[in-house]
Amino acid sequence: MARYSINFNKRFEELLEDMANEKGITKAETLRRAMVLYSYLGDQVESGKKIVIAGEDDQIEKEVVFS
Repeated sequence: MARYSINFNKRFEELLEDMANEKGITKAETLRRAMVLYSYLGDQVESGKKIVIAGEDDQIEKEVVFS
């Protein structure tokens, strides 16, 4: 398995730590999951699908744009 050394600013580090703690997983696992999700969403957009945020009433509130 490859190893990486990445420098994050303080705000990003706090966000990463909070997300990992919420799920009870490591920061490395949090980053792995984020990459898988990012890749999946990118694939969906490339295939012509839209990513949207919908409310409880299924009304579209926002469209997520990947560029």
